[in-house]
Amino acid sequence: MLQAYNFLIFCYNFIMRFRFSAILLSAAVLIFSGRAEALRLDIMADTEMRGAAYSGIIYGGSTFNHAFLSENTRFGLAVSGIEIENLPDASADINLSFQSIAGLSAKNLWENPWLAQPQESFPSVDGTPYIREAYVRLNNLFPYDVSAVFGRQDFSLGQGISLGSDNSGFTGALIKADNLFWGYGIELFYFNPSRYDLNISTPGGCILNKQERKYHVYGAAIDNKTPDGSWQLYHFMQHSGDLSTNGGSAMNIDSENRTFTGIRYAMKKNHISFDGEIVRQGGRADTAGGESIDYSGYAFMLKGSWEQGIYIFDNVKLRLGYGRSSSSGGNDSEETSFYADSGRRYDGLFRSGYGALAGVSLYDMQKSSATVSGLPDGLSGISVVNGGLDIPYKKFLISADYFKFKADGDTVSRVTLADEIDVSVSIPLGKAFDFSVLYAYLKPGEIFGKDAEASSLAWVSVKAGF
Repeated sequence: MLQAYNFLIFCYNFIMRFRFSAILLSAAVLIFSGRAEALRLDIMADTEMRGAAYSGIIYGGSTFNHAFLSENTRFGLAVSGIEIENLPDASADINLSFQSIAGLSAKNLWENPWLAQPQESFPSVDGTPYIREAYVRLNNLFPYDVSAVFGRQDFSLGQGISLGSDNSGFTGALIKADNLFWGYGIELFYFNPSRYDLNISTPGGCILNKQERKYHVYGAAIDNKTPDGSWQLYHFMQHSGDLSTNGGSAMNIDSENRTFTGIRYAMKKNHISFDGEIVRQGGRADTAGGESIDYSGYAFMLKGSWEQGIYIFDNVKLRLGYGRSSSSGGNDSEETSFYADSGRRYDGLFRSGYGALAGVSLYDMQKSSATVSGLPDGLSGISVVNGGLDIPYKKFLISADYFKFKADGDTVSRVTLADEIDVSVSIPLGKAFDFSVLYAYLKPGEIFGKDAEASSLAWVSVKAGF
């Protein structure tokens, strides 16, 4: 089994070494083999400019203030409808997109750990464009609606708890059959995602010495869409032999293998919608010192909403959510802390988790200390409680959210990390334009000390795209 796995990895690395030439060559062959009148060229572009001001951000025993302007831009080209010779029902698409992320109008922007943290996921955050997508998609290759995607591509599994590509894409291959048998579809995938290790030093800054860390991720998912909702069951393995993480600490290891098995159910019926996912983590690692680490753990997230017109307001939405992950301390169970290196966490320079300021996922948060998870030292196992309300009025959308975050400690359980309130007003004018303002207020929990002062974040955002 190990020899077969190593052979597949060798073949994959050999092909991907010449992936850009292969993509261009494949594109040329496919274009000349198809009829020109069947082709369609699409140009995609979207950008967001955001002015943000942080106040009283806690890191270690200090607090920081910072204001800056950020840019997050994507530009892409897509050729679709390419006919493939001798396969009359099949077609091919080619997609190439670039991403640019930058912090503007700010001196020494990366001296703040919570702003340096997104560099873990992106090749460049100084405005230098990088390739986000570069792939060839083959459609309707066989019966059962089989398609295949080869190259760098956006990908998310379930809610993105354990696997999501953020704004950078995963290099690899995806084979998908939408209707394989009895309404069930299947996905087979292999990806080679990258993460970049940062060595955050003093409370006032970080060392911008980025070390790329590669992972091998391969697995499968089964999907079933019914009138009552959609199900997804997945399992994948993640292999890494480089610097790794466990419960917010870092250590050198000889080999590491993690497994993630999850099930998701989502439905929307009349005024009610629900989205629930639970993930089981397994695997182990062998350290350089000869120790063995067990990665048994879990995480789950349950979200629901109720939507209905009330008086003068159309489609008022009430949102509720609760999620939690296992911890490595504070109880007598054999579970360890849940941590997904390749999970979805960022949107440009800002975190995409729960709470605009805390940016909490089920296993990490915006940096408050030098630990890998960003939690205060000795804490793990985050829980999230969320209640929110969306009120549309004419061209405005008013949103308010309350979050409560807790975690387990090595000697105590369920300490409060923070309470956060977010209020935003946006003017959505379709995909072409969106203007929004947000204010977030965060009250630190007792773990940060009785005298810890509140933090705040305010931003103004303008989005445009076509």
